Amino acid sequence: MVGEKAKVTFFNSSAFKDLKASVSSVSIQNHQLIITGSGLSKITTATLKNADQTATFQVEGASDTRLATNALKNITLIAGSVFDLILSDAYGSATFQVS
Repeated sequence: MVGEKAKVTFFNSSAFKDLKASVSSVSIQNHQLIITGSGLSKITTATLKNADQTATFQVEGASDTRLATNALKNITLIAGSVFDLILSDAYGSATFQVS
């Protein structure tokens, strides 16, 4: 899975204005979920959720343009599946459907 990228499709991007952040890509690199965009420095947790599982990721490093996270438990992501990406900060969260 090293270097694999997930295509990100947002169906409710206007809700992200509350977090003052945007996401341009999501990838898996060196066993980490990497999220790139802007305004990501205040994100404290990232969660992937689908019908079969929910996986919470701990933020290992954050800058305004990049978020590096580690899963808190082993997970399996199936290529082509659809899941919700939930990004949270101290004030709230935003959910986006990602395929």
